[in-house]
Amino acid sequence: MKLQEVLTEYQYNNVGQFRAIAESLGYKEAYNKGSLLFTRNDEVFRIDMDKIRSHTKREPDLSAEKASMDRVCQFFNRDQALSPDYKSVLKNEGVDIVNWGDLKNDAKDRFTVIDHKNKICYTGKELYEYALQNGYSLDGKGTKLEKGVLSGLMDINGKPAKVRLHEHGISIIYRKEALTIPDRIYGKKLSKQQKQDLLDGNVIVLSTKKGDILLQVDKDLNAVVVRSEKELSVPAKIGDYELTAADKFLLANGHSLDNKMIHTPEGYIITDIAMLPDKKGYAFSNIQKISETKAQQILQAREMAKDKEFLNDKLKDMQRTGKIDIDELKDKRYEQLINSHFATEHKEYLSYLKDENPDKNYNYDLEARIRLKAGDMLEKEGIIAKGTTEKELKEEGFKVEKIREQYQEKVTGKDPVPDRDLDKELREAVVKNDYEKMASLKEEGYKPSEEVIRGLGQDTKIDQTQAIVIEKLFGMKPEVQKAEEVTQAKEESKEAKVELNADPASAKVSPELDKEFKEAVEKGDFVKMSQLKEQGYQPSKELIQSLNETASGNTMIAVQKIFNLKGSANTLGDVKLAQGQQSAEKDLKRPLANTVNKMFSDL
Repeated sequence: MKLQEVLTEYQYNNVGQFRAIAESLGYKEAYNKGSLLFTRNDEVFRIDMDKIRSHTKREPDLSAEKASMDRVCQFFNRDQALSPDYKSVLKNEGVDIVNWGDLKNDAKDRFTVIDHKNKICYTGKELYEYALQNGYSLDGKGTKLEKGVLSGLMDINGKPAKVRLHEHGISIIYRKEALTIPDRIYGKKLSKQQKQDLLDGNVIVLSTKKGDILLQVDKDLNAVVVRSEKELSVPAKIGDYELTAADKFLLANGHSLDNKMIHTPEGYIITDIAMLPDKKGYAFSNIQKISETKAQQILQAREMAKDKEFLNDKLKDMQRTGKIDIDELKDKRYEQLINSHFATEHKEYLSYLKDENPDKNYNYDLEARIRLKAGDMLEKEGIIAKGTTEKELKEEGFKVEKIREQYQEKVTGKDPVPDRDLDKELREAVVKNDYEKMASLKEEGYKPSEEVIRGLGQDTKIDQTQAIVIEKLFGMKPEVQKAEEVTQAKEESKEAKVELNADPASAKVSPELDKEFKEAVEKGDFVKMSQLKEQGYQPSKELIQSLNETASGNTMIAVQKIFNLKGSANTLGDVKLAQGQQSAEKDLKRPLANTVNKMFSDL
């Protein structure tokens, strides 16, 4: 194919990618005053760079890009990507890689992928991000991650990490320097035994509103991670038997379940259940058949026990927090349990309830009995006076802070621990630019008030970057520096630039400074660039040209502003590489921590 055809038939995002296609097709190039000369055998093709750029402004075909990346992910091997010998393997698939050398620290930024079959090209970074979002491991075999299953250890953004693919995107867990067992996970306080189980490598089970969560220490990551039932081969059910949190704990840690009733095509049996050594199935032992009548009695008792466990857990939560959640317990299935307790332990309240609720059917006044049941538990702990009536409990709203503090003091023997000041934690995170802490507060469910957000800009100077991050996390934007302050800073900056560039001939140039400048551009270290500028350093046009095809457009814009290159002649150093459009869908599916990381890289 000739370059004239490539110009209109291929999809590319900038001049550098067009040059990559030309190189892949065997052309040699030469640059001269804003134009490129390509030669191949007797063929000569000259074109202005502005004309190439005009073709990058076409609306990109995202479906074609997706189809190409899906195809390439089926056979691409990231471990061999930069190997010269790997080019011949890719050539058989109609794919080529143009390696830009060591101008970038990150290997995936060093090359452009050209799919000749689909006539499209994109960066290695774009391919890797697509693979990550869609669960491709890029092992050369097209292997995809299973949803909910943690991947093996891999390199992500230059750090060791593991990935879990789920319905709403991906979660990335980076390796920690040291293992820390937290006090709380998902709002649940861990007991000493649970912490010890985690340290011993065991699986623990936390019961939440969304179901049971299985946790274990991942030795590769030095972190406590969620294990899916699929990873541990622990199902939610075996036959018609629904596993409890205790059952899952036992199976996950290699223990058996004894005397469990399961329905089979031949009828009901009672059996012991153990996981096979390969964790791909279960072994049943001590099997005993039982009659249908006996089975139904066991099922009813099982349901009653489940309801009783749920009810007791709820009542303990009320006791611990000092708050009653009546609505969750207004269900007839709890009526018998509550009535039974009330009939034996609260006869003295019978007349009171009848007097207070003459129009109500006493047998269904569950709310009163729930309050009394919870109140009885507090009486036994000596937190409230004996004989406290349902009316008194209701008047207190069962939300008295003192009750909670007294309970904590009685149980722990220590002074009450005050609640966390989340507003204060947010303010401290803003002062320290601790974006990870802000994201952590968001994941804990913290929602700052509008007053708190407004106050952030008054307590400390908030720049535009911080304001954007806070707005993305919490939905409200704090005040930033006043416009006149920003304008004044810009004017001072301009005056400084004029002064520094008063004598261009005196600019410092040396291989050592060129190397420092090149490294600063690769790392996006704008502070270092500014320091070099203040020292009198000025990069050469040739160096700018060499970086322009590899560094991001945003980085080069910053370079132009720092070194006052904006008004120079129209050379390759002025080229701003067009950026490929990003899909908003990817960001919508990206989890919070990854979204914050992405946000910082964009800034």
